[in-house]
Amino acid sequence: MESEPLQPLQQNVISAAIKKLYKTEKIVNYDLDFSKWEIKKLYGNTLWVQLIDEPDADTIQKGLITVPVSHTKGLYRIGCVLMAGCDVKQANIGEYIRFPQGVGSPYEVKVDGYRTWLLREDQVMMVVEPPFKDKEEIRKHIEETILSQ
Repeated sequence: MESEPLQPLQQNVISAAIKKLYKTEKIVNYDLDFSKWEIKKLYGNTLWVQLIDEPDADTIQKGLITVPVSHTKGLYRIGCVLMAGCDVKQANIGEYIRFPQGVGSPYEVKVDGYRTWLLREDQVMMVVEPPFKDKEEIRKHIEETILSQ
């Protein structure tokens, strides 16, 4: 059975539908790059945290072995609070917090070469006091601890 050729109106309708579908698919599948966007305000009990235990690099050198950072993470994470929402009651900016691995969401902005994370205050287990006052000493201690395992 041979099909009839499409009329110009049918061709235009099909062409418009294909363009619309293509545009919709591009929009739905596109992931915006927010790395240049500045956080102006956090709502509720949201915290913006710098992950002290996760450097920008995807791997850490352990002797002659390259270890993926994802394999060095334990059950808990350590972060430094960069910004807090208006309903945050316990964690203050500049304090170090401990929270379970797997909670929160990554945020594209890196601070001093370390990834940042967004999480709710109720996901935080505790505010902790590091054994060192200098941020670089804290990072060095954490990296040495990870690499010594």
